[in-house]
Amino acid sequence: MISEELAEAVYEVPIVKIMPIGDECFLLTYNCFNIDESRHINKYELANSCKKWAYNKGHQIYSMQGINGVAYIIGQEKNRMVQATEPEAIFTLCQELLEKEQHDKSTN
Repeated sequence: MISEELAEAVYEVPIVKIMPIGDECFLLTYNCFNIDESRHINKYELANSCKKWAYNKGHQIYSMQGINGVAYIIGQEKNRMVQATEPEAIFTLCQELLEKEQHDKSTN
């Protein structure tokens, strides 16, 4: 599952809530000009937006769905990640990138 913090960084809007809808979709509620708006977003579209966010931050993410439904992912720093699904692997790696970015900002 993607965190509200990561969704805010990716979409650059204040996220009010993220709620999974079934296995393939999320209901994303965000605040736009002091009005809460909601939209359904497919988890693959959301994962792709996260990959674009990482790329714009100078990171390349290579991911694939492997055998037996296990997703493999390799980041630019050659860190490997295995998750049950490809989107979950992307969300987890992007969350780590976000936390590292925040840590670097706080130590400077």
